[in-house]
Amino acid sequence: MCGCQHRYALLMDLYSATNGTGWLNSSGWNATDDCNVDWYGVTCSANDVTSVFLTSNRLVGTLPLSWWNMTALTSLALFSNSLQGTLPAAWGNMTKLAALQLYANSLSGALPTSWSSMSLMQLVWLSGNSLSGELPSSWSNMTLMITLLFDSNRFSGTLPASWSSMTKLQTLNLNNGNNFTGTLPCQHRYALLMDLYSATNGTGWLNSSGWNATDDCNVDWYGVTCSANDVTSVFLTSNRLVGTLPLSWWNMTALTSLALFSNSLQGTLPAAWGNMTKLAALQLYANSLSGALPTSWSSMSLMQLVWLSGNSLSGELPSSWSNMTLMITLLFDSNRFSGTLPASWSSMTKLQTLNLNNGNNFTGTLPVVWATMSALVDLQLNGNALTGALPPSWSSMSMMQTLFLSGNRLSGELPSSWSNMTRMTTLLLDSNTLSGTLPASWSSMTKLLALYLQGGNNLTGTLPVVWVAMRALVELWLSGNALTGALPPSWSSMSMLQKLVFSGNRLSGELPSSWSNMTRMATLLLDSNMFSGTLPESWSSMIVLGSLSLFSNDLAGTLPESWASMTKLQALYLHSGNNFSGTLPVSWAALIHLVDLRISGNCLTGALPPSWSSMSVMQTLWLFSNSLTGTLPSSWSNMTQVTSLSLNSNTFSGTLPSSWSSIKQMKNLWLYSNSLGGTLPESWVDMTQMSIFSLGLNSFTGTLPSSWSAWNVSQLTIDLSSNRLSGTLPPSWSRLSIVTFDVSNNSGGIPSSYAFPALTSSSGGFNVCNTKVRGGGAGIALCVNSNSWPLFCNWVVSHSETCTDDGTSSRSKLSMSRSSISYGGTVSLRKSSSASLSTSEFLCSALINATVGSLPPIMSTVLLTSDSAVGIYTTTTTTSTRAAINDDMPTMAIAGSPLSRSFLQLVAPVALNVSLTCPPSVAALSHWSIGNVTTTSGAPLVFRTETSNVVPWSGVLVQPPADWWIDPKTPLVTATTFELTFTMVCNGSAMLLITVTVPAPGATVLYAEQVEASGRYFQVASLLAGGASSGTALGRMMAIRSMVLCSADSAVSGGVLDFDLRICVGRSSGDSGAAAVAARSAIVSNVV
Repeated sequence: MCGCQHRYALLMDLYSATNGTGWLNSSGWNATDDCNVDWYGVTCSANDVTSVFLTSNRLVGTLPLSWWNMTALTSLALFSNSLQGTLPAAWGNMTKLAALQLYANSLSGALPTSWSSMSLMQLVWLSGNSLSGELPSSWSNMTLMITLLFDSNRFSGTLPASWSSMTKLQTLNLNNGNNFTGTLPCQHRYALLMDLYSATNGTGWLNSSGWNATDDCNVDWYGVTCSANDVTSVFLTSNRLVGTLPLSWWNMTALTSLALFSNSLQGTLPAAWGNMTKLAALQLYANSLSGALPTSWSSMSLMQLVWLSGNSLSGELPSSWSNMTLMITLLFDSNRFSGTLPASWSSMTKLQTLNLNNGNNFTGTLPVVWATMSALVDLQLNGNALTGALPPSWSSMSMMQTLFLSGNRLSGELPSSWSNMTRMTTLLLDSNTLSGTLPASWSSMTKLLALYLQGGNNLTGTLPVVWVAMRALVELWLSGNALTGALPPSWSSMSMLQKLVFSGNRLSGELPSSWSNMTRMATLLLDSNMFSGTLPESWSSMIVLGSLSLFSNDLAGTLPESWASMTKLQALYLHSGNNFSGTLPVSWAALIHLVDLRISGNCLTGALPPSWSSMSVMQTLWLFSNSLTGTLPSSWSNMTQVTSLSLNSNTFSGTLPSSWSSIKQMKNLWLYSNSLGGTLPESWVDMTQMSIFSLGLNSFTGTLPSSWSAWNVSQLTIDLSSNRLSGTLPPSWSRLSIVTFDVSNNSGGIPSSYAFPALTSSSGGFNVCNTKVRGGGAGIALCVNSNSWPLFCNWVVSHSETCTDDGTSSRSKLSMSRSSISYGGTVSLRKSSSASLSTSEFLCSALINATVGSLPPIMSTVLLTSDSAVGIYTTTTTTSTRAAINDDMPTMAIAGSPLSRSFLQLVAPVALNVSLTCPPSVAALSHWSIGNVTTTSGAPLVFRTETSNVVPWSGVLVQPPADWWIDPKTPLVTATTFELTFTMVCNGSAMLLITVTVPAPGATVLYAEQVEASGRYFQVASLLAGGASSGTALGRMMAIRSMVLCSADSAVSGGVLDFDLRICVGRSSGDSGAAAVAARSAIVSNVV
């Protein structure tokens, strides 16, 4: 302000009149004792104030009358404040004023006629006030006027004919709120105006007031300005124009301004419009125009503004447009232009704004000759395919404030000569392939607010200490380069910095404690470097810090308790590569705005602070791979917004807190590799958004909660491997969409009828290795070896036994319990100890026409000893009717030996041993089981079943129907039959229907056969109800025999005696001989 001290009093008049103490920015104002201090918004040139720019600065009050003496003022901008009162008539004395912008205030009163003396005025923008009265005819003296914007006021009266002297006028806006009257002498343009109306569906416009009123010239046409007997302006923005631009408008020769933006215009730009040589402003942005820019438009030599953004225009930029030497603003962003940047456009020396961003695909290099565009203020070329170096000659663009060159393929070094661009505020050079060092000379860019050099570049060297002069810098992005050296402690004076991004470099040294002076810092990203040392306690002064990233460095020490003052912190990343020790600071409970906290992969110890439950907006918490201990705090149930919690690979103990059921947003939970125990909480059913659930390598016991079937995500991954879980997979879990399911190295079983409808993984998404779960097929994990029983169950041979783990590895403490019997048709499959069978072979399909069925003697006494009377039903031969296809379902019919009427009168259950053989498909048949039993009428029956898993047999005990096996009214001497239908299933699908016909002979025939049987054979035992007492003894022997169903030979070698006994089991009519079935029975030697 040196040289302008004589204007201090006048400036302070404005300060006092507009409540200067309440301004947003009053830097320098009232500093009357030091002329070296700049006054915010004031430009001092040639020892006088030439410009005042205080927009949106909370000025409240009136315009000072004394400013009539600001005789050197050329530009005054006080828009978007709260100014009131009238426009001072005395200001007419400011005869050098060329630009006055007072819009968006609350000014009132009339336009002073005395202002006509401001003959140099070119821009008056008074929109959005409460000004009234008529337009002064005396303002016709403002013959240099270019833009008059008086919309949204309360003006009235007629349009002054005298204003026709404003021959340079390009834009006149008198819309909205005003109430002008009089006539528009433009009737000879009605036809052309109606061409636009017709071409753009005028009947559908939002506002078509006056249009088509061709019989009355006193009616104003909405959006049309008529001046000097011709249409000079058409302003129809956001008015639902749908259609094309009328070709006939080439004859609108007086048109100076056309604004049709934000409509639905299509088609191309008419080449004939090049005849509109007075056009100075064309705004067609936000439409759907296509095609190329007409070269013929080069004749529009008065053009100053062309705004075509947001269309689908294509082709190259016409070099002929270099004729538009008065051009000030060109906005072509968000189109599809291509080709090179025309060197000829260097003639546009008045150009201030050029935007070619987004969607375009310009190639070639940056034209060196564009250095002549020294008036450029805003140049945007982001997202193209430009190559080559940054021209050092562009340093002549000393007016440049905004330069966007991101997302191209520019290379080479940063020109040190660009230090001449001292007005630069925003420089974006990211996502290129620039190299070299950071120029120290750029320290002259003291007005720079944002500098982007990240992404794709490969800048080297150190951070220039002299850049400390860039004290206005707010954002500095240097991530993804190869910078080395330390962070300059002197940069602490860059106190305006809010965002500093240095990730992914090779910076080293300690974190400067002096940077605590950067108290405005909101985002500080220093991750993926080589910083060492500790976290500075002094950084606790960064109280507005929202995001701090320090992961992948070589930092150590403890977590500072003092950082609890960073209460605005939302994201803190300290994981991976660092080596922090000590405990989690209890004081950090004050960080209640934390959303994402990651401290994994360090050496932290101690317990999880219960007080951290105050972090109620936490969403992601990573503490895995530390040495943390203790239990999981139940108070953390207050973290109801957590979606990802990773606590794996620590040494946590205790149980899973039931209270965590309140964390209903949980999607990913990793707790594997700890020492947690107890059961899985039923209450966690409320975590219905669960997607990844990993609890492997712990000591959980109990069964899988059936209620968890409420988890309803579409891609669910569950890992419960290497625990002590038991039981079966709940049938209700069939509703889950499981992609990966790992319950390996647990005990338990799985229902044969269970289906995995969403098990889509083809690479072993379902892992049941080292469990007693059988099955295989697509998505089933291939076990390392065929013996996939739990290690603690390897000694079990019998498949009618279930091994349970009591938590120790001692074999002598293992216990056995019978749990192989399932009810209601659900079969519990168990893994065979035979080394020749693998759970990865899950083959359901068998050759039906080669499948043979029979009903051999019962192999399981568990089915026989649980009821007081059991009828055993067998076939008289070892073969049966072959399968035949009926209604797309294979069927089989078997007829066997009769059951006595005396037995049937007991209404007792019937036991059968359904055996299937098919040499080509024995592996498949081993997975078949009985899934349903019905009567002839289709009524379901209650049954129990046991499956061998080795040979294809299924023992079944069927309870009688409510109306007895046969009609009680059937005479005892009358022979009859009844039928049972068995549905064989595999992996939840029906495979075969077996119909068994059971004869029930009349009493006379039955007694005769019993006499014959007792006379022809020596009856060792009777398995029928009421048989000889010796049958009971033999039943005990057979019960012991059933313990070694898998391999009698291996049982004998282990101390079991084997007797080869022939057992008479009776015969039925039609048998050619005695039906004798060999049965190998064994007796444990230490029992005998």
